[in-house]
Amino acid sequence: MALENFMDKQAEGKSDKILQLSTESISLAQAVKKAGIGGTGGQSKFLVKEGQIQVNGQVVTAPGFTLHPNDKFGLLKGETWVVQQ
Repeated sequence: MALENFMDKQAEGKSDKILQLSTESISLAQAVKKAGIGGTGGQSKFLVKEGQIQVNGQVVTAPGFTLHPNDKFGLLKGETWVVQQ
């Protein structure tokens, strides 16, 4: 139930945002945390493992999945972030 409430809140503000990197790549869990989607590292990993995060339109369940510039990620029913360097 808590996850559903969280997802509903995120779906209200659907838009593309930019996640600026200072390195060439970032793990999916780190990106989710840095974007503020998951408040903590643990919450970010949980969202990824539960299949709530998509990358370039595909669900990814590996928190260590590597994102590169121009990759898009976000909640299934929420904001989308574009990785840029």
